[in-house]
Amino acid sequence: MAAMTEPAVTATFETDGRFGGSGGCNSYGGTWTLDGQSLTLGEVVSTLMACADNAAMQQETAYFAALRSVTTSQVAGDELTLDYAGGRLRFARTQPAGS
Repeated sequence: MAAMTEPAVTATFETDGRFGGSGGCNSYGGTWTLDGQSLTLGEVVSTLMACADNAAMQQETAYFAALRSVTTSQVAGDELTLDYAGGRLRFARTQPAGS
């Protein structure tokens, strides 16, 4: 039997003030603004498909809740750190497919 792996969570921040990605099961998106080190994310909207795996659904729910409560951000090299009420999200820059 194959081992279960957590679905990939992704985020893309576009220069036009939009962001989005995959929460593991659903696609999501919204808008963002930056004032110094203070990142403000607009309403996070997502598709509403149920995950086949309950653990993946819990991961996604926690991720979307974290995005909704981001208070500060920091960019260091190729890493974006988002602090939120109760924790920290870290993202590493990757090259788009086909680059």
